[in-house]
Amino acid sequence: MNEEIIKQKVLELDWNQPLSVQQNAMDYLLKTEDKYLHLLFVFDGKYKFTWENSMEIISEIGFPRNKILLPRLIYLLQDINWPGARKAVEILKSCDKKILVPLVENTLIQAYKSNDFMWIGGLKLVVDGKPILKEDFSNPEIYELLKYSDF
Repeated sequence: MNEEIIKQKVLELDWNQPLSVQQNAMDYLLKTEDKYLHLLFVFDGKYKFTWENSMEIISEIGFPRNKILLPRLIYLLQDINWPGARKAVEILKSCDKKILVPLVENTLIQAYKSNDFMWIGGLKLVVDGKPILKEDFSNPEIYELLKYSDF
């Protein structure tokens, strides 16, 4: 297993590929060594057609192995209609609160500063679904930013 093969297999996750190609890629990528896990999800619009299958793999790998990918997955919540975004919510909700809460806090601040109320909405899905309570936050004022959710 090497980096170039993994990158090629990630491209084969494209939902426009034949199902057999996608499944072969998924089977291969499920065996990815920890040092290459960061390659399983590329948050770049030109890879959008791979995101749904990437989320399936990342979900199956599970927490804590997928921990390295969580900061990237949270960017999918910028638009809950993007491929894989709903699965990313489920993956994030399955994580330990000690890891998840600081990530959500930092991202809420970032989303609020950029007036991205849809992103706040995606984060709210994670917070409400976990559930994460106001008292779980290190700063309760950050929790209050959830009220700016656009849904």
